[in-house]
Amino acid sequence: MCTDTIFAEYYARFLAHELGAALLPTMPIASSLEHSAFRGSLSLRPETLMQIVRDIVDQLMRQRFTRLVIVNGHGGNFFLPPVVRDINSRNLAIRIILTDCDDGLIVEGANVHSDKYEISQLMALAPELVRSEEHATGGSTNGVPPKEGFMRSDLNLYGIGTRHPSGVWGDDRGGSAEIGEKMIALTKKNLLHRVKERLAWLDENETY
Repeated sequence: MCTDTIFAEYYARFLAHELGAALLPTMPIASSLEHSAFRGSLSLRPETLMQIVRDIVDQLMRQRFTRLVIVNGHGGNFFLPPVVRDINSRNLAIRIILTDCDDGLIVEGANVHSDKYEISQLMALAPELVRSEEHATGGSTNGVPPKEGFMRSDLNLYGIGTRHPSGVWGDDRGGSAEIGEKMIALTKKNLLHRVKERLAWLDENETY
């Protein structure tokens, strides 16, 4: 239940250290509507989350912060791009850089949710939270195959449990801490480069 929060906090803390930046607390509940069929997955309304972002930005501006880097750990936070774009387009005293934990990380065969690549990173960061290999589904639960043709955009129509009863997207077998450590190292390198690059862009031109 806390995988995405663990990732977001880990990479945000890394960026804050490397950039000499202040670090805000991680928001553990955002938008996980696609997982609402699974007990323990909680969500706020998109408009509530958008207003939270606006309120935080207002407070940061009053404290004379001029840059905010948002590290998103969950692909279902579809509310983030439009609110960030709207705030930036107003050319306020603060500008927002929105980045995802997997920005710049391209792994052939990687899937959206709970596949071996995501599990591998968790094995490296919090191995005590990962079940043993015997619990892996291999993309099938009790012989039930995933729904063919189901795409990420279909999460606007159905929850992820409709694609597959387990909530797994892809093959979750074969993960390891070693794979996770390599992915984490690459992610840290790419995230830092992308954020630094965009901070430099803002120094060159702040106008939306």
